[in-house]
Amino acid sequence: MKHNFTKQEKMQPTWCKILIAFALISLSFLQQVNAQCSCTGSSGNLLTNPSFETSGGAASTTGWTKTGRGTFSSTTGYEVCGSRYGLIDLTSASGSGPGTVYQDVTGIPVGTLITLNIWAGVHTQALSCAPTLKLMFLNNSGVEIAASTITTTVDRDVDTYTGTPLLKLFTLSNTVPAGATSVRVQASVTCNYLKLDGACLSYNILNLGNRVFYDPNNNGIFDATEHGMDGFTVNLYQDANDDNVADGAAIKTTVTANGGLYNFTNLNPGNYIVGVVNTVTDLASSTGAGNSTNPDNNVDNDDNGVNVVGNEIRSNAITITPGAEPTNDGDGNNGNLTLDFGLRCTSTTNGCGNVLLGQGNFVWKDLNGNGLKDTNEPGVANVTVKLYKDANGDNVPDFSGGGSTPLDNLTAIQTTTTNAQGVYAFTANVTEGRYILGITLPTNYVRVLTNSNNPDNDIDNDNNGTNQVGSEVFSNGVTLNYYMEPGAAIDNDNTNNNSTVDFAIALTGSPTPINFTALSGEYKNGISHLTWATLQESNSSHFEVERSSDGFIYTPIGNVAAKGTSTSKADYLFNDVKAAVGNNYYRLKMLDKDGSYKYSNVVVLFVKLSGTVLTKIYPNPFVSKIEASVLSDKKTTATIMLYDFAGKLVANEQQVINKGANIITLNNLQALQTGYYTIKIQTNESVLIQKVLK
Repeated sequence: MKHNFTKQEKMQPTWCKILIAFALISLSFLQQVNAQCSCTGSSGNLLTNPSFETSGGAASTTGWTKTGRGTFSSTTGYEVCGSRYGLIDLTSASGSGPGTVYQDVTGIPVGTLITLNIWAGVHTQALSCAPTLKLMFLNNSGVEIAASTITTTVDRDVDTYTGTPLLKLFTLSNTVPAGATSVRVQASVTCNYLKLDGACLSYNILNLGNRVFYDPNNNGIFDATEHGMDGFTVNLYQDANDDNVADGAAIKTTVTANGGLYNFTNLNPGNYIVGVVNTVTDLASSTGAGNSTNPDNNVDNDDNGVNVVGNEIRSNAITITPGAEPTNDGDGNNGNLTLDFGLRCTSTTNGCGNVLLGQGNFVWKDLNGNGLKDTNEPGVANVTVKLYKDANGDNVPDFSGGGSTPLDNLTAIQTTTTNAQGVYAFTANVTEGRYILGITLPTNYVRVLTNSNNPDNDIDNDNNGTNQVGSEVFSNGVTLNYYMEPGAAIDNDNTNNNSTVDFAIALTGSPTPINFTALSGEYKNGISHLTWATLQESNSSHFEVERSSDGFIYTPIGNVAAKGTSTSKADYLFNDVKAAVGNNYYRLKMLDKDGSYKYSNVVVLFVKLSGTVLTKIYPNPFVSKIEASVLSDKKTTATIMLYDFAGKLVANEQQVINKGANIITLNNLQALQTGYYTIKIQTNESVLIQKVLK
């Protein structure tokens, strides 16, 4: 049946729209009121009881002082913030003169821009009752020396006014003048009523800072490959007349840290100059195109050091203003973190740009095997300590290769010996980069297996001996950067000296964290046979067998379940059928059920070359060429072939390979499509196959 709409029914959608619109407007109003009831200044609200709420269940005007005629109370009916508002009532007061309430706040610095937001309203607008809101500044005698005043003329009667809120928000703002010791928020009226609520007195606390950085290319820009410089003293000066000359002594001092950063906080609006104290020989301010004489340009990561005063590199004046600072530097519009200083070396003759690795590093006798230097544990004297480069960051000392072990043809950059206290020091500076430390174990000593494998963690007095080859124990790589090393609080020296790489060793038979016999092994009939035993076990989970081709980088190759709990000897065996040609380094990682683990000694088994062996394919993925590294026990001819995913031959090359190490190359592969390929190397005696990716 067809429905016939009445006139009233047809109007319903229109009324619905009106009601929805009204609801949205009311919601918007409510959201604005909620926002304006919150103090947005970074200082927070400096006033006590700003919306005249209850205290202990009773209406309260705590924090406010009433003078003059009439009464002042906390009541309900016109509240905007919270559940009550304040009311000055002169309707029953005799005589003349105002009724006044006020609250004083002290401790706000001179020159601070301070803002008062307060909701207020009168009851009968037609009356001339001088309803006044006032932001006053008083000297130490309580005498007014400056003020901002506004008259409240809003009459929103709860019985007749249909909108919200019933009070109006008023704002007063002024700068604290010289001589002011307190700020007063005051409201007064000479007749009838004055309603108050949600008073907020606040100011924006400003900050200024950012970074001192090492600029070796002298372009005046903090590049992605550059780093900050820690430990530099930074001074802050006022420059009231903006003439780029500091007004007297520094008003604040800090020291760069965490990547060369500095930050001066709790600052008033005004003009400032920043100076970096520089006592390093041959270190000077950058002079490149990125150097800027205008720190007010709000450009980050450019060098703003333009003046030299004594031993300080100083900026020109920068002005900081509440709410007007850059927002792209990570700290909002009340802070400026764009004032940077680039430093570069004018000469390297005196070691500028180099780092010292030494003073305060220990080799010590770890009596309890915990990998930490305890107060009762002595240093070990006359231990040889060597320094190696690790340019590619693989935690393996850089060496020329050849020989039967990684120690062959391995040349140390520097060598030193521990003193009577077990302390070693390398006296010559080194360039920035990554390095590895190695110690030669004294007779009757073994390395302690509990260790920190990250010497870059800047933790002192922990064991950094991670790898062992022969009698030499090595750390992993430690990165040294100019004036980015741990400071005096960590290792008792400056930020251009790293003294945190330590080694724990123990006498043979000393307590160690694990209780199993030494790992041993034999290579026979194409298999590496590894054996070991435990004397007792408690809470043990399993053994992880690890293998390495160079004695530094190990890869898990299998697991052996442990007994778990045992008080008698238990024997274990693991066979490796995939040992590579040359030296194979083996070790055990013994894991407990709680996740803790310890390492065994290292066993080296040599596998003699027979025929042709593929040792490496690179790069993988490839772009325009593939290189295959092969070992051969004699001179022969090899064919290298590349097949696509469908099995089609797409490239081949024939080369003569000699006895020993060889490189076979396939060139001109750039036109091949992206995908998986199979490389096949064939000689008269063997066929080698491996997958590669383009």
